[in-house]
Amino acid sequence: PVLSPLAGDPRIDGLAYAMVSSGTVAARYGADDPFAKPNVTLLELNFDAARTFGLDQSATGLGNVPTPNENEVVLSRDLAEDLRAQTGEVVDLFAYGGRYSLRVSAILPRVGIAGYASGPSSFSFNAFLAPGSIVRMAASAPPGQRPPPIVLGFVSNRGGVIEGRDLTDEVVTLLERQLEGAQGFRVT
Repeated sequence: PVLSPLAGDPRIDGLAYAMVSSGTVAARYGADDPFAKPNVTLLELNFDAARTFGLDQSATGLGNVPTPNENEVVLSRDLAEDLRAQTGEVVDLFAYGGRYSLRVSAILPRVGIAGYASGPSSFSFNAFLAPGSIVRMAASAPPGQRPPPIVLGFVSNRGGVIEGRDLTDEVVTLLERQLEGAQGFRVT
């Protein structure tokens, strides 16, 4: 929302938002053979809105996958491979002191927004949740287990993946001016 005034800028062809937190995802293979991945990036993302990010909808990595509902999760390919999880299987998400059983509704490639990497690793161990999930989990968490979620604003420079990089310095300056004086924001 704080970036919305930039939507009409000729240097920008897309804005998208995601709520982000972290958790552990475990596949169910019986008590003697579990597969789990800690420090998974949890993202709430409206897939329909995110598909309009930039000029090339195929570059988002979201394809025609629908936004997951509250009983579903969409996994990044890297995470699904590590967990040996398949579409249709149930996985357990551990976050905010709770355990949530979710059906894998889709697996996404490591491309565009779907391939968002939150750390120095080039791997994207992402679990996409229904909008409202992170806030709901945080609200029901025991005291002391409520790390605040982070809101990410994605910005696409006009010109495509390669050519758009030429506008990066200008767009970073524009973003920093827009966020000047606002608390808790940074441009990366």
